[in-house]
Amino acid sequence: MPYEFFIKHLNRDGTIKNAYIVPLRARYTNSVANDEPLTFTLEEGAAAVTNLAEWDIILFYIRNLELEMSNAGDFILDFVGILRDTEVQTDGDGVTTYSYTCPNEKHLLRLRSILWPADTSNRSDFDNVAAETVLKTLVQYNATSDATTGNGRWQDGDLSSGMGYTISIETDAGQGNSIGEALSGDNLLEALQQLRRDAGGDWSIKYQSGATFLFSFHLGQLGSDKTSGANAVTFSLAKNNLRNPRLKRQNRGTATRALVAGQGSEDARITRDVNGADYATNNDIELFVDARDLPKASQLDTRGAIKLDERRPKILIDFDVNQTSDTFYSRVAVTGRKTYREGDLVKAVYAGETFTRKIKSVSVSINPSTSSDYVQISIDTEAV
Repeated sequence: MPYEFFIKHLNRDGTIKNAYIVPLRARYTNSVANDEPLTFTLEEGAAAVTNLAEWDIILFYIRNLELEMSNAGDFILDFVGILRDTEVQTDGDGVTTYSYTCPNEKHLLRLRSILWPADTSNRSDFDNVAAETVLKTLVQYNATSDATTGNGRWQDGDLSSGMGYTISIETDAGQGNSIGEALSGDNLLEALQQLRRDAGGDWSIKYQSGATFLFSFHLGQLGSDKTSGANAVTFSLAKNNLRNPRLKRQNRGTATRALVAGQGSEDARITRDVNGADYATNNDIELFVDARDLPKASQLDTRGAIKLDERRPKILIDFDVNQTSDTFYSRVAVTGRKTYREGDLVKAVYAGETFTRKIKSVSVSINPSTSSDYVQISIDTEAV
């Protein structure tokens, strides 16, 4: 499929520095929970080289030329990054290039930690609270104007003060699983990634305009359920949208039942029995979880569920994708076509079996010097 693309380059306050940059090559990944970067390369004489700077906001736009007669043929904002790293190199022919690394919006959350004293209720310590409320509370009191020493945080943490980025939070509907956890001192992004395992949904931080971003919770999954119905997406060899499939079942090292031990000692130590999703009397594999930092039963249950999720049997089905006229990557729906993006639930058919998978990430690699098919799409999926 033929594509066009360009970069819009903003100062960290959201004002435009360069409205139109075409890189020599680029690669980026949109994922459900990680802050993978956009990397792009410019030649030495490119005008933008003179004013690209750390903390600038980078917007990557792309459009599918086969769809230019529909709304999906317009340029679509496909990636938003924060410029952090720069590399300059000169090859043996004396050609100098500049390369830039820009992690996505989630990187803003990596800039903050949960700097609240241990056992601070509903700030660093949560006991049987809806996952959406926990996630939004952590962001609110560690990255917004409520992250102040006046409210009890060890340091002021508002990202809009000094750093210049404003995070707003969608209204809390109290959705998701009830969870408990103690998180004092943890990195904010890493805590949100960990809690996602047992939250009953995904979260996102999405660029709005200027230098503002919106934090949201998505019950179930970030994207759409495309395992059935008119918009169903199925990857298979027969459809020619799947290639190089690899299927592996990993059962060694799994655990199905946890004994989680919290605070206290000897007979007075708090313990909880937690069963995993795959537990059965004939599939009883024990795991001990040392959670001596946790004082509450709900917190032990959440920690056990997370650890058991990490030790579930793994069905690894990896495959490359072909972009076909019927099934392709797009952040917007296209009438009469099957489209997908990160966070969508899809099906994969291989070796006589059908698997439901969540698209964990989509990577886009652009290198116009290689061939006419210079935009390559790859995806990574996970079990649900």
